[in-house]
Amino acid sequence: MRVGLLLDGQMLEEWMARPIERMEAETDATVTTIIENADPPGYRRYLEIARRDGIWTSMQGVKMIRRTLDPPEYRKRRHVSEVIDANDVTYHRCQPVETNGLGNELPPEAVSLLDEHTDLAIRYGFDILVGDALTAPDHGVLSYHHGNFRRYRGRPAGFWEFLHDEETAGVTLQRITDELDAGHIVVEDEVTISDCTMWGDVLERLYWASGPMLTEAVRRLDEPTFEPKTVNELGTLYTRPDPAEFARFLGKSLYNRVDETV
Repeated sequence: MRVGLLLDGQMLEEWMARPIERMEAETDATVTTIIENADPPGYRRYLEIARRDGIWTSMQGVKMIRRTLDPPEYRKRRHVSEVIDANDVTYHRCQPVETNGLGNELPPEAVSLLDEHTDLAIRYGFDILVGDALTAPDHGVLSYHHGNFRRYRGRPAGFWEFLHDEETAGVTLQRITDELDAGHIVVEDEVTISDCTMWGDVLERLYWASGPMLTEAVRRLDEPTFEPKTVNELGTLYTRPDPAEFARFLGKSLYNRVDETV
């Protein structure tokens, strides 16, 4: 199976890199194409959003800087050439096209590359992706949603489950559609988070749980009789917390941190 990677740059975080290595080692799938975002999110964009959205986005910007300087293991980064044999890979860099609605589209030349050179694509970049790219590979475009979208759609990943004191949180590898977090489920899992005292603990558990899912997805899609699941009843579409919810989050985090040290 020929696989394309949709990336925001040439560095892969560890939670992305390991599943690709495992996929190539344990299946007949091979990365043949890389499409890189020529306009990935960066510090300047975070600053622009922070001026508009206030304290929540400012906190996310601080986290982004901290992740860069001292990332947890699952966020450490490796160049894509350390993960795959890049010698025979078709590489294309392009600017995403903004739509009138929600999300970005790939330009026609990128869509053509997916159509001609891939059977499956994996989205690790380009934010919310819609349009012809989603149906260009025979098996579509896979994307992780770190949540169970029967209950939790949108973002931030793991935040609302943590705030709502959920016992578990979901991880979904979906074949995406034009509707946000409403794709067809190829693989899903549920992880225990009841013992997680901080949001970061939830994130770490969710991202590491992603590891085996890509290999399983490729195996399932290789089966002629396999059909991804369609979810008929979707959960609430969450966005960034409002000031009251953010205060609850800070209070819970502070309480748990103090409780750990007593």
